[in-house]
Amino acid sequence: LFSMSSTAGNVKRFENGAIVDVKGSAPTPGFTGMNILVGSVHNAPTNGQRECALAAVSQGLSDAQAMTFNNIVHNFETKLDR
Repeated sequence: LFSMSSTAGNVKRFENGAIVDVKGSAPTPGFTGMNILVGSVHNAPTNGQRECALAAVSQGLSDAQAMTFNNIVHNFETKLDR
């Protein structure tokens, strides 16, 4: 599960609930003012080839909330036998 969260002073990227990258400064339109593409590649003539089982949009999740969200999704996927 890949997710990003932005607050007034930071942008963080999470993979499976763990922080893997931190911008360390306020979001800028170049990073957060872009369209959200699900199953597509930005400026590409065709759709992406990766499967998307879940998409969610959030703002300002704390580290603990991101981990909780990851656990909820993981448990849901397990119940679906995926």
